[in-house]
Amino acid sequence: MPYIQKFKKDILSRKIKNLMKDHMDTPGEVTFAIYKIILEYSKKNPCYSTFAICTGILDCTKLEFYRKIVAPYEEKKIKENGDVT
Repeated sequence: MPYIQKFKKDILSRKIKNLMKDHMDTPGEVTFAIYKIILEYSKKNPCYSTFAICTGILDCTKLEFYRKIVAPYEEKKIKENGDVT
């Protein structure tokens, strides 16, 4: 996951928090917002290469979410409840 400059991260984080607070209560709404962001990005240069990049962005985002959020949660639950084996 590329790490962006702090000032840009701060601006985007504030905007995203406001959007989440005011307008996104369901998984469908979150999915729609992510889709629209990727769609707007792809409109800058609509070609196969851009579409492939967008697919990669979505894949890397999923992987980063798993690495940073899901995996630590699962490790915590294994310690609490024991492993599945």
